[in-house]
Amino acid sequence: MSKQKSASLPETPAGRFLREYKKTQNTSEELISDLKIAIENESPELQSFLICGSETDLHQVLKTVRIQGYKNLQRLQLMQIDMTSKSSKALRDYFDTRLYPLKHLEIIDLISIDSLRNLPLESLQIRFQTSLMSEHRIFWNCLSSIRTLTELSLVYSRLTPDSCILLANELKNFKHLTKLDLEGNPILSVGAGILMTEEINLTYWGFRNCQIDRYCETNDKLVHDFIQHICKQVVYNPFLETIDLRDNFLNSSDYTEILKANTQLGDFKPCKILICERNCNSETFLTLSGLSKTSKRSKGKGKGKKKKS
Repeated sequence: MSKQKSASLPETPAGRFLREYKKTQNTSEELISDLKIAIENESPELQSFLICGSETDLHQVLKTVRIQGYKNLQRLQLMQIDMTSKSSKALRDYFDTRLYPLKHLEIIDLISIDSLRNLPLESLQIRFQTSLMSEHRIFWNCLSSIRTLTELSLVYSRLTPDSCILLANELKNFKHLTKLDLEGNPILSVGAGILMTEEINLTYWGFRNCQIDRYCETNDKLVHDFIQHICKQVVYNPFLETIDLRDNFLNSSDYTEILKANTQLGDFKPCKILICERNCNSETFLTLSGLSKTSKRSKGKGKGKKKKS
């Protein structure tokens, strides 16, 4: 009896979707797994959707999603999708309906970025790309056309200092951007420094493992200038919350200089500088990371003062 139940699919949106999708093509295991979980939890209104596999028909998937009315869908994940012209049109048409609150798009190994032009996204994550053409202006022009973007993540996608020059020129067009994560890209201190010279007040800068190296970079002044840019961000950017510098190689004097800038505003600056606990003492590490008891008391005290005034 239980075998018969598991073989049949319930008359729910998720069940109908799975039944319809099985008719049209070979499905990816990840997609089937996600839908089965939705059915088992009696939660057919999916909020996150993974589309995986180069043979997956993105056009058919999105068509079926629209038919079944997944109006709570907020995050779409594309992995190893062959973005044909038909697939690109399907993706664009999906957004053009304006019926869905889809705001987050995560991409792994997607061939064509141009298909994202003008999509009303809030969060875009591009991971492990090797052919982004990020040293060409048209790539950044395409991304900056996404006017509603608040979070941009380009992780391990082979960005270079030259890529950062082009990105810096386009930053003013990202009107609502608050978070920029460039983890794992060899942009060096010069690339990161170029970005931080722009007049844009982000809440989050992600420079983890960006080969910012005090000991290997040929021009020591570039690293020094980068540290100065960080200090200016800490002091003059009222919205700044976090700068991620983990897995880079700076010396203790660099961290001390950042710490001085971070503490000179007293109780009213809850800014975290994420670093690895090397080449600095534990007190500096804890204070910069916002983990020390002193920094926690200061934040509470500062907030209290603000409310009084």
